[in-house]
Amino acid sequence: MTSTEASEPPLAQWSVELVPQDDEGMAFYLAHCRPFRLKMLQDEPSAYGSTFARESAFDDKVWRTRAINRRVRTFVAIRRHVDDEKQTTTTTTVLSSLSLWGPTFIEAEDRDDLISAAQAKRHAMETRENSQEEQRPLLKWDVAGMYTDKDSRREGIGATVLEAASQYAIRESEALGADCVVSLEITAANSGARTFYEKSGFKFLGVGDEGNLRFTRLMHGTDGIDE
Repeated sequence: MTSTEASEPPLAQWSVELVPQDDEGMAFYLAHCRPFRLKMLQDEPSAYGSTFARESAFDDKVWRTRAINRRVRTFVAIRRHVDDEKQTTTTTTVLSSLSLWGPTFIEAEDRDDLISAAQAKRHAMETRENSQEEQRPLLKWDVAGMYTDKDSRREGIGATVLEAASQYAIRESEALGADCVVSLEITAANSGARTFYEKSGFKFLGVGDEGNLRFTRLMHGTDGIDE
Protein backbone atom coordinates (compact mmCIF):
# COMPACT_ATOMS: atom_id res chain seq x y z
CA MET A 1 0.00 0.00 0.00
CA THR A 2 1.30 3.46 -0.89
CA SER A 3 0.77 6.37 1.50
CA THR A 4 -0.12 9.64 -0.21
CA GLU A 5 1.56 13.01 0.24
CA ALA A 6 -1.57 14.80 1.43
CA SER A 7 -1.58 16.19 4.96
CA GLU A 8 -3.00 13.60 7.30
CA PRO A 9 -3.04 12.49 10.96
CA PRO A 10 -0.49 10.07 12.45
CA LEU A 11 -0.68 6.50 11.19
CA ALA A 12 -1.88 5.34 14.62
CA GLN A 13 -5.11 7.24 13.93
CA TRP A 14 -5.73 6.81 10.21
CA SER A 15 -3.92 7.26 6.93
CA VAL A 16 -4.78 7.80 3.28
CA GLU A 17 -3.33 5.28 0.86
CA LEU A 18 -3.41 4.47 -2.84
CA VAL A 19 -4.30 0.83 -3.38
CA PRO A 20 -1.56 -0.70 -5.58
CA GLN A 21 -2.45 -2.80 -8.59
CA ASP A 22 -0.37 -5.80 -7.58
CA ASP A 23 -0.96 -8.99 -5.60
CA GLU A 24 -0.98 -7.14 -2.29
CA GLY A 25 -3.39 -4.55 -3.64
CA MET A 26 -5.64 -7.23 -5.12
CA ALA A 27 -5.90 -8.99 -1.76
CA PHE A 28 -6.64 -5.69 -0.02
CA TYR A 29 -9.25 -4.72 -2.62
CA LEU A 30 -11.14 -7.99 -2.30
CA ALA A 31 -10.94 -8.08 1.49
CA HIS A 32 -11.69 -4.42 2.21
CA CYS A 33 -12.73 -2.32 -0.81
CA ARG A 34 -15.38 -4.75 -2.02
CA PRO A 35 -17.31 -4.92 1.29
CA PHE A 36 -16.90 -1.17 1.77
CA ARG A 37 -18.44 -0.45 -1.63
CA LEU A 38 -21.34 -2.79 -0.92
CA LYS A 39 -21.86 -1.01 2.41
CA MET A 40 -21.87 2.29 0.51
CA LEU A 41 -24.60 1.06 -1.82
CA GLN A 42 -26.65 -0.12 1.15
CA ASP A 43 -26.25 3.06 3.18
CA GLU A 44 -26.82 5.54 0.33
CA PRO A 45 -28.93 3.67 -2.27
CA SER A 46 -30.07 6.82 -4.10
CA ALA A 47 -26.67 8.51 -4.31
CA TYR A 48 -24.91 6.25 -6.80
CA GLY A 49 -25.40 4.89 -10.29
CA SER A 50 -25.45 1.26 -9.20
CA THR A 51 -27.28 -0.83 -6.61
CA PHE A 52 -26.44 -3.23 -3.82
CA ALA A 53 -28.60 -5.93 -5.44
CA ARG A 54 -26.62 -5.68 -8.67
CA GLU A 55 -23.11 -5.61 -7.24
CA SER A 56 -23.62 -8.11 -4.43
CA ALA A 57 -24.24 -10.65 -7.20
CA PHE A 58 -20.84 -10.01 -8.81
CA ASP A 59 -18.39 -12.91 -8.64
CA ASP A 60 -14.70 -12.55 -7.79
CA LYS A 61 -13.77 -12.19 -11.47
CA VAL A 62 -15.70 -8.92 -11.75
CA TRP A 63 -14.10 -7.50 -8.62
CA ARG A 64 -10.63 -8.61 -9.72
CA THR A 65 -11.16 -6.89 -13.06
CA ARG A 66 -12.06 -3.71 -11.24
CA ALA A 67 -9.03 -3.96 -8.99
CA ILE A 68 -6.58 -4.07 -11.93
CA ASN A 69 -8.31 -1.58 -14.24
CA ARG A 70 -5.45 0.66 -15.36
CA ARG A 71 -7.84 3.56 -15.92
CA VAL A 72 -8.84 3.67 -12.26
CA ARG A 73 -6.94 4.45 -9.07
CA THR A 74 -8.52 3.63 -5.71
CA PHE A 75 -7.78 5.87 -2.73
CA VAL A 76 -8.75 4.83 0.79
CA ALA A 77 -8.56 6.18 4.31
CA ILE A 78 -7.86 3.31 6.66
CA ARG A 79 -7.41 2.75 10.36
CA ARG A 80 -5.12 -0.09 11.34
CA HIS A 81 -5.56 -1.67 14.76
CA VAL A 82 -2.19 -2.86 16.04
CA ASP A 83 -1.39 -5.47 18.68
CA ASP A 84 1.23 -3.56 20.67
CA GLU A 85 2.65 -6.71 22.20
CA LYS A 86 3.13 -8.54 18.91
CA GLN A 87 3.59 -5.36 16.84
CA THR A 88 1.28 -6.71 14.17
CA THR A 89 -1.88 -5.38 12.56
CA THR A 90 -4.93 -7.19 13.90
CA THR A 91 -7.66 -5.50 11.86
CA THR A 92 -7.90 -2.91 9.11
CA THR A 93 -10.95 -0.68 8.76
CA VAL A 94 -11.75 1.38 5.67
CA LEU A 95 -13.17 4.76 6.65
CA SER A 96 -13.47 6.46 3.26
CA SER A 97 -12.84 5.62 -0.37
CA LEU A 98 -13.06 7.00 -3.89
CA SER A 99 -12.15 5.99 -7.42
CA LEU A 100 -10.17 8.32 -9.68
CA TRP A 101 -10.72 7.67 -13.40
CA GLY A 102 -8.52 9.00 -16.16
CA PRO A 103 -6.92 10.81 -17.59
CA THR A 104 -8.90 11.88 -20.64
CA PHE A 105 -7.44 14.41 -23.07
CA ILE A 106 -9.71 17.41 -23.54
CA GLU A 107 -9.95 18.82 -27.04
CA ALA A 108 -9.58 22.58 -27.41
CA GLU A 109 -13.23 23.07 -28.35
CA ASP A 110 -14.37 21.31 -25.17
CA ARG A 111 -12.26 23.24 -22.66
CA ASP A 112 -14.90 25.86 -21.88
CA ASP A 113 -17.41 23.11 -21.13
CA LEU A 114 -15.29 22.13 -18.14
CA ILE A 115 -14.11 25.47 -16.82
CA SER A 116 -15.86 28.80 -16.57
CA ALA A 117 -14.96 31.65 -18.92
CA ALA A 118 -13.20 33.46 -16.08
CA GLN A 119 -11.18 30.39 -15.16
CA ALA A 120 -10.30 29.74 -18.79
CA LYS A 121 -9.16 33.33 -19.26
CA ARG A 122 -7.01 33.29 -16.13
CA HIS A 123 -5.62 29.87 -17.01
CA ALA A 124 -4.65 31.07 -20.50
CA MET A 125 -3.08 34.27 -19.16
CA GLU A 126 -0.96 32.41 -16.62
CA THR A 127 0.12 29.91 -19.25
CA ARG A 128 1.24 32.71 -21.59
CA GLU A 129 3.09 34.43 -18.77
CA ASN A 130 4.98 31.26 -17.89
CA SER A 131 5.82 30.19 -21.41
CA GLN A 132 5.98 31.44 -24.97
CA GLU A 133 4.71 28.10 -26.18
CA GLU A 134 1.13 27.19 -26.95
CA GLN A 135 -1.33 26.55 -24.15
CA ARG A 136 -0.56 23.32 -22.35
CA PRO A 137 -2.77 20.27 -22.92
CA LEU A 138 -5.66 19.76 -20.52
CA LEU A 139 -6.40 16.37 -18.97
CA LYS A 140 -9.61 15.44 -17.17
CA TRP A 141 -9.81 13.12 -14.19
CA ASP A 142 -13.15 11.94 -12.79
CA VAL A 143 -13.94 11.21 -9.15
CA ALA A 144 -16.54 8.48 -8.68
CA GLY A 145 -17.93 6.32 -5.90
CA MET A 146 -16.78 8.58 -3.09
CA TYR A 147 -18.09 7.54 0.31
CA THR A 148 -17.15 8.09 3.93
CA ASP A 149 -18.53 5.84 6.64
CA LYS A 150 -21.24 7.63 8.61
CA ASP A 151 -19.36 7.17 11.90
CA SER A 152 -16.23 8.77 10.41
CA ARG A 153 -17.71 11.96 8.98
CA ARG A 154 -16.93 15.54 10.04
CA GLU A 155 -13.37 14.57 10.94
CA GLY A 156 -11.74 15.76 7.72
CA ILE A 157 -11.23 12.20 6.50
CA GLY A 158 -13.20 12.45 3.26
CA ALA A 159 -11.63 15.83 2.46
CA THR A 160 -8.15 14.36 2.92
CA VAL A 161 -8.92 11.44 0.59
CA LEU A 162 -10.28 13.83 -2.04
CA GLU A 163 -7.25 16.10 -1.75
CA ALA A 164 -4.88 13.14 -2.04
CA ALA A 165 -6.58 12.07 -5.27
CA SER A 166 -6.52 15.64 -6.61
CA GLN A 167 -2.81 16.02 -5.87
CA TYR A 168 -2.17 12.70 -7.59
CA ALA A 169 -3.98 14.01 -10.68
CA ILE A 170 -1.81 17.13 -10.62
CA ARG A 171 1.44 15.17 -10.37
CA GLU A 172 0.52 12.69 -13.09
CA SER A 173 -0.65 15.47 -15.41
CA GLU A 174 2.44 17.54 -14.73
CA ALA A 175 4.60 14.54 -15.64
CA LEU A 176 2.87 14.58 -19.02
CA GLY A 177 3.35 18.33 -19.43
CA ALA A 178 -0.35 19.03 -18.96
CA ASP A 179 -2.73 20.89 -16.70
CA CYS A 180 -5.79 19.13 -15.36
CA VAL A 181 -9.34 19.37 -14.16
CA VAL A 182 -10.91 17.04 -11.62
CA SER A 183 -14.60 16.49 -12.32
CA LEU A 184 -17.48 14.64 -10.71
CA GLU A 185 -21.25 14.22 -10.75
CA ILE A 186 -23.74 13.89 -7.91
CA THR A 187 -27.48 13.34 -7.79
CA ALA A 188 -29.54 16.52 -7.59
CA ALA A 189 -31.03 15.53 -4.23
CA ASN A 190 -27.65 14.99 -2.57
CA SER A 191 -27.35 18.41 -0.93
CA GLY A 192 -24.81 17.21 1.62
CA ALA A 193 -22.42 16.09 -1.11
CA ARG A 194 -22.86 19.40 -2.93
CA THR A 195 -21.90 21.34 0.18
CA PHE A 196 -18.88 19.10 0.74
CA TYR A 197 -17.55 19.45 -2.80
CA GLU A 198 -18.09 23.19 -2.94
CA LYS A 199 -16.15 23.57 0.32
CA SER A 200 -13.41 21.50 -1.32
CA GLY A 201 -13.07 24.02 -4.15
CA PHE A 202 -15.29 22.46 -6.80
CA LYS A 203 -17.44 24.74 -8.96
CA PHE A 204 -20.91 23.92 -10.24
CA LEU A 205 -20.70 23.29 -13.98
CA GLY A 206 -24.26 22.41 -14.93
CA VAL A 207 -26.80 19.63 -15.15
CA GLY A 208 -25.81 16.42 -16.93
CA ASP A 209 -27.85 14.34 -19.34
CA GLU A 210 -29.39 12.23 -16.56
CA GLY A 211 -30.17 15.18 -14.31
CA ASN A 212 -27.05 14.80 -12.19
CA LEU A 213 -25.18 17.90 -11.06
CA ARG A 214 -21.73 18.34 -12.59
CA PHE A 215 -18.81 19.91 -10.73
CA THR A 216 -15.24 20.64 -11.72
CA ARG A 217 -12.03 21.95 -10.18
CA LEU A 218 -9.33 23.43 -12.38
CA MET A 219 -5.84 22.53 -11.22
CA HIS A 220 -2.43 23.18 -12.71
CA GLY A 221 1.22 23.06 -11.80
CA THR A 222 2.58 20.96 -8.98
CA ASP A 223 1.01 23.19 -6.35
CA GLY A 224 -1.36 25.56 -8.11
CA ILE A 225 -5.10 25.46 -7.91
CA ASP A 226 -7.05 27.90 -10.03
CA GLU A 227 -10.17 28.91 -8.13
